[in-house]
Amino acid sequence: MSAEEIIDAIGLDSAAKLSRELGGKCVYVPQSPSPDNPIAGALGIEALAKLTAAIGSGVLYIPTGIYRRERDARISILLAKGCTAKRLARALRISPRTVRHISRFDRMKHQIERQANGS
Repeated sequence: MSAEEIIDAIGLDSAAKLSRELGGKCVYVPQSPSPDNPIAGALGIEALAKLTAAIGSGVLYIPTGIYRRERDARISILLAKGCTAKRLARALRISPRTVRHISRFDRMKHQIERQANGS
């Protein structure tokens, strides 16, 4: 199952939380949702029921990219508002170099978009 399918099933906020807590792991999605499942522990039984309805039962690999996408967008917004890389890194428990890398990537992406639009 792709990240987009998970987002469609349970929404972006829940998918990002799932990615943050269980990303990079394979988790069993039961046919009948139960509260002892790791997904139910992370998101609640209702979100697990939605996920089960969308994909059925089986082993699900939880991608880490959902959280990163949300985190990177938040970093770009906060940097644009004047927050420093050092402060963001401390708050998000990542290195300042990672923050600068995300910022540099974001600037390159916007530059490419402007060039493609002829601006």
